[in-house]
Amino acid sequence: MIRLRGVRSKSSSHKPGPGQPRNAGSGYSRRWSRFTGASWRSVVSATPVYRPMDILKDHDLVQTLHHLGFVVADVTAGMKGFVRSLAATWDGRVYEDPHQRVKVAFLSIRPGDPLIELVEPTAEDSPVRRFLTERGGGLHHVCYEVGDLEEQMAEMKACGCMIIRRPKPAIAFDGRRIAWMLTAEKLLVELLEKGNQQLT
Repeated sequence: MIRLRGVRSKSSSHKPGPGQPRNAGSGYSRRWSRFTGASWRSVVSATPVYRPMDILKDHDLVQTLHHLGFVVADVTAGMKGFVRSLAATWDGRVYEDPHQRVKVAFLSIRPGDPLIELVEPTAEDSPVRRFLTERGGGLHHVCYEVGDLEEQMAEMKACGCMIIRRPKPAIAFDGRRIAWMLTAEKLLVELLEKGNQQLT
């Protein structure tokens, strides 16, 4: 076992460190050091900063956060509420994708911001049917647009992510392929291969 050595407080005007209670002065630090063998400062500095989505930054593969996906029972019926609550705009288009067995529509809030996607299952074996039945719908996934789909999948798999569905063309994105990954933190990630045309 590696034991961290404590750092003795130099004065009673010791300021609380990150994660340390506001009233944790030098006396508190001494009691903490006796109990753990380490000062607050040494513990905080030795604690790694863990960012699970760092796996999406390797080799500059990820370009942009493209959209957030919400599962709904009916895209058209649910659209009014989203437009009102988010002050969003909708172009009136609904895409039906027989490969994914869903209907989707996109809302825009501000130029340059990620889109909001509403997803409706169109078949009993739709990938989102179970999510709708068991959870009543809601926030379902995040989608990143990537430069190299296969390489990004390999990077995420090497970091412990699971491949849920391999690349397939998507009608809503003019035939560009999408793939699905699940992180160890149970975050469902859609990967969209980058194309010349952008959805607006």
